[in-house]
Parts: sequence; C-alpha cells; structure tokens
Amino acid sequence: LVPDPVKALADLAPIFVPEGRSLADDGKVALAIQRFEAARRIDTEIDWDPEATAREIAFLAQIQDARDEAGRENFEKARSALSLARRADPERPLPPDIWSTLCWRAIVEGHAGGALGDCDRAVDAALDFGDEYALGFSWDSRGVGRAVTGDWERAREDFARVIAWAERMAEARGDEELAALASIRRHWIDELEKGRNPLREVDLRQVDREMDVYREVNRYRQ
Repeated sequence: LVPDPVKALADLAPIFVPEGRSLADDGKVALAIQRFEAARRIDTEIDWDPEATAREIAFLAQIQDARDEAGRENFEKARSALSLARRADPERPLPPDIWSTLCWRAIVEGHAGGALGDCDRAVDAALDFGDEYALGFSWDSRGVGRAVTGDWERAREDFARVIAWAERMAEARGDEELAALASIRRHWIDELEKGRNPLREVDLRQVDREMDVYREVNRYRQ
C-alpha cells in the first residue's frame, strides 16, 4: 500500500509540538519555533503563536533554573540562567522574587558585598511589577545587606520602609507575624542609631528561618 501523504503529515503534528517544547526547555528557541511552525502548518486548529510560545517556554524554564541554582547557592549559575532568560524573551521582565532570592541567599552565605546589586534589582523589579509583598521583603533583605556591609544610614532607611510596610499590612490583615517583624526591625534601627550593629551578634541562618516563616504565612494572604 502507498502511504497517504496527507495522513502521514497529520501524524507528524503531535510529534512536532512536544519536540518544540523540549527544544524550548533547552533554550533552543529558533529550533523550537521551527517545530511549532511546522505543526501549525499541518494542524490548522493550532491557534497559538509559534514564536511567542517558544520564547515563553524557554523564558520560564530558565527562570526555574535560576531559582533552583540560587537555592543551591550557585549564584553565578543562577545569574547565567537569568541572562539566558533575557535572551529567550527580551521583552518579558524578570520577576522580583528571583532577584530577592539571589540577594538574600548570598547575604546569608556571607557574600553580602556582592549581593547588593541583586538587592537593588529586587526592589526595582518589585516596584515595576507593583508587587507590594515582594517589595517589603526586598527592602528588608537589602537593609540586612547594607547593615552587614557597614552602610548603616541606608540600612536604617530600608528598615524604616519595612516597618511602615509591615505595620500597614499587619493592620489590613490582622497579621501578628508581620507586626512582630516590624517590632524587631524597630529594635535594629534603635541599635544602629546608637552606633551598634544589631546583626553582629545575630545568626543570619536563624533570621533566614524566621523569614521563611513570614514568607510562607504571607504567601497565602496576598
């Protein structure tokens, strides 16, 4: 029997789509676009844009890689993944949580001096996204980084922002955890104003665990 060429082509469409997805996951955007375009030519019911879809898949895959590497404290690999995400979809802004994670994890691991650029980017991204929740914690992370590196004046400024944010959120939500956070940061400001660094005797890993609790609790209250 001579195979039906139309049917043979139709059978390829379900193959091209997962192939394209796999290629996009690997950052091979141009090849993924080719696969998706081929599938669309065969299957007229495909109504999504091949290029936009390939770029979105590649972008999200690299963002997840960046989060994973940051969690493993591979900060340079995380930044490399972010560069690939930008390359995959230059028009899409990077989410604030990845910058905040890079900022905070580096501080906890004793690399505060190299983390402050990421802290600034976390604040800027949260402002761009209009994400008040991310903004509060980004201010807090940057304040800790500034205090640890001796920039006490600007650390006080960040902690003052955190207090105003936490008190406002606590009042709106009846959130005792954020009220407690505001109280601790007020104490830190008092100590800095007296010329004492409150973080000198603080185990940042313990602060890290406390912040995990705040973030986890508030994740479900946004």
